[in-house]
Amino acid sequence: MAKIIPPGMCLLNSCVIGGFDHQLINEVRFHVSKIQIFEDHCKPYFTAQLVIETYDHNHEWFLYPTSEVFIDVTCPSSDPSFPAKRYAERFRVFSYESQQMPYGQQVTRIQHTISLIGQEFYNDRHNYVNQLDFNATATNIAKKIHDNFIQTTNGNLRVSVPSSGMIGSEQVPHKLINQKPFTAINQILSRATWTRYPSSAPVYFRNKQGYVMGPLQHIMESAAPALSFTEYPGAGNKWMQEFLGREKGYTMIQELKPLAPSGEASSGVRASEVGNLNQATAWVDMLNGSTKINDGNAAKILNKLGIKSSNPQANQKIQAMLAEAQRGRTGGLLFNVINELMQDRSVDKNGTGNFNVAQEAFVTALTYSDKYWVTVPGQGGHQVTCGDKITVNFIKPQDSRPKNVTKRLYVARLIHTIEFTRGDERVPTGEQAKTDIYGVAWG
Repeated sequence: MAKIIPPGMCLLNSCVIGGFDHQLINEVRFHVSKIQIFEDHCKPYFTAQLVIETYDHNHEWFLYPTSEVFIDVTCPSSDPSFPAKRYAERFRVFSYESQQMPYGQQVTRIQHTISLIGQEFYNDRHNYVNQLDFNATATNIAKKIHDNFIQTTNGNLRVSVPSSGMIGSEQVPHKLINQKPFTAINQILSRATWTRYPSSAPVYFRNKQGYVMGPLQHIMESAAPALSFTEYPGAGNKWMQEFLGREKGYTMIQELKPLAPSGEASSGVRASEVGNLNQATAWVDMLNGSTKINDGNAAKILNKLGIKSSNPQANQKIQAMLAEAQRGRTGGLLFNVINELMQDRSVDKNGTGNFNVAQEAFVTALTYSDKYWVTVPGQGGHQVTCGDKITVNFIKPQDSRPKNVTKRLYVARLIHTIEFTRGDERVPTGEQAKTDIYGVAWG
C-alpha cells in the first residue's frame, strides 16, 4: 500500500548559506527551524525570513550581510492526480539577529533570525539610470531599464499589454538622470496609458514565472483560476477516507478570514460625515455595514470620460467597476493593494481620454471589493503565485438552509510558512507547511 502523505508535510531538500549546506545539528553545521517566503504583487522581488540554529559560533563561516542563500523545499503528495511541486528560491542576507539558547552541554547553541531579500533589490541599489528616450512607449522604456539593470535568473519580464502612445520626441526627449532603476521604472509607468484599459493603474512585480508589467485591470480580468480551494466544515469521519493524502485534503481551506473594516463604528460618526467625503465617489457606512455610491459624482465621472457616446466598451467596464464597488462591504485597511501600486496616481496621463478619472473609478471599485486571507496546506499553496486567480468555495447560513458560495479572488500576496521538526530529533521534515493567500474578489 502506498504511503499516505498528510497535508502540510514538507521536505527540506537543501538550504545553502554562503556556500555551506545545512546538516543535522549533531554534525555541526546548522539546523533550519522555520522558513517564511513572501510574494507580493507590489514588489519586483521576493523577501523571506529564515530561522536557524548553530553550535559554537559556526555561523562565523557563512552568515554575513549579502551572503547568498538558496532554499529548496518540496511538499510531497500521495495523490497521483495532484503531483508535488518543488519550491526553490535564491536570496541575499539583508540582516540578522542572534540570541543564545539554553543548552545543558558544554557547547553554545545560538538561534539566528535572518531577513532575506531578492538579488533584484541589490541590483537596484548598486546601479543608476542615465538615458534619453524618444518616440518609445512607456512599457518599452521600462522594460529596457529592467533588462539592463534588474533582470536575474528568475525569469523574463512579461509585458501583459503594451502601453499606448509615445513618450518623448527627438526635439524634447524624456530624460532619466541619476535615477535608481526601480524609481525610473515607476516614474515611467506613472505616465503610461492603455487605450483598451483607461483605468491604467500599472503594476510591476515578480512572481514564480518571472516578472510582470502592465495595467492591473487587464491582469485581474484576464487571469484564469489557477486552483480551487474548498472549506469543509465538520468533515468528521470522512476525513480519513476522502481527504487524507488526497487532492481534497491538499486543497482544503484551513482558515478563511475576511478582512476587518476600520473602527469608525466605535466613534459613533458615520463615514460620510468625516472630512469631505460627501465629495467622494463612494464610501462605506460602518454603522449599518452598507456601501454607498454617490450617484452624482459617479455620473460626473462617466460624463467627464465621455464614454456614453464615444466608447461603449469603456462605458460598460466603468459601470461594471462601480457595480462591483457597490456590492463590496469593507475597505480592507489591513492590506490595501491600492495604496501600494508603486506608482504616483497624481501624475497627469498623456493624451485625451481622462485617464486619471478612469483610474480613480477603478481604484474605488477595488477599495470596496471583498478581501480575504485564505490559509491552505503547502501542497496547494505552492502551486499558486501572485497575479493568479483562485476560486474559494464555502458555506454560509441563509434562513434555515446553508448556501454554497463561490468567489474568485485575485492573488495579491502570499506567505509560505514551513516549521521544521523541533525537539532532540532536529530532522529536516516539516509537518506544518501552509500558505496564507491574500485575495481580492474580482470577476
